[in-house]
Amino acid sequence: MNVIAYLRLVRFSNVLFVGLFQILLRWCVILPILGVYEVAPALETSSFILLVIATMALTASGNAINDYFDARCDSINRPNSQVIDRLVDRKAAILLHVFLTLVGVMCGLYLAFELRKESYALFFVAIPVILWFYSTHFKKQMLIGNLVVALMMALTTFIVASAEIAAIVAQGNREIINSTACNQIWTYTAVLAFFAFITNLSREIIKDMEDVDGDAQCKCRTLPIEMGIRNSKVIVIFLELFMLFVLWLVYFKSSTLMQVPYLWCYCLLFVTMPTIYICIMISKASTIKDYHSASMLSKIIMATGAFAMVYCQLVTA
Repeated sequence: MNVIAYLRLVRFSNVLFVGLFQILLRWCVILPILGVYEVAPALETSSFILLVIATMALTASGNAINDYFDARCDSINRPNSQVIDRLVDRKAAILLHVFLTLVGVMCGLYLAFELRKESYALFFVAIPVILWFYSTHFKKQMLIGNLVVALMMALTTFIVASAEIAAIVAQGNREIINSTACNQIWTYTAVLAFFAFITNLSREIIKDMEDVDGDAQCKCRTLPIEMGIRNSKVIVIFLELFMLFVLWLVYFKSSTLMQVPYLWCYCLLFVTMPTIYICIMISKASTIKDYHSASMLSKIIMATGAFAMVYCQLVTA
């Protein structure tokens, strides 16, 4: 069995990033806020690990089934890097998808039972269904597929904060819901979710511009196909600049963030300037290589944005 091929099928680096993002959110944002307000965290480490495993498993499962249904388009867009049919046969891909889905759903259901949150059970059952329909239908529709992917990434952020607060409530501390600590947790989580949503949405549109030829042959109705490359570029640039505007607005409105030493410098060098450079790249892009480079830079910005949490924790510890 070619392990590397299976890791490529589930896009293991992306899956690992999702898990890392959740870990950083809890240890660098949520727990420090609870510590400031002297609220004891209630989510057991084992339960949090289950949450991360469930998220990573369902993400990997979604990637596998997406590649399964995308095999024809991938044979046109990226024949040399296609995994399905070339390195992994279809039956093995489906079996891997089923296994990962079961792992994710079972971990999620156990977590729902432990935290007494019936809504979590629905959440972890609904996610693989949504990802299945994304691969079969939503991805081929204008903007809908892009929004689904971006929303899924944002939800992986919210579920961490929700699980921690639910664990505290389950221990009898219902006052946490209306506390300043809870408000701060939700505020910073919302900012990070917004960052994850916009960066993923713009990157998905960039990838659609990169794959426009193959997608057209597969009769997909992606944004570049329906509205044209030029209009798609305008939308991506708008999203990127809007994201910067909101992030800097949050920074200047938050006395806590403004007190973090040189956070403005970190955001300027590792988030703002690369994002502006992406806008320039997109405006000039004309080849598949150009769009691919912009997509890769977008992934780097996601990482630097995530590690801003680590930076804040290190300089304020």
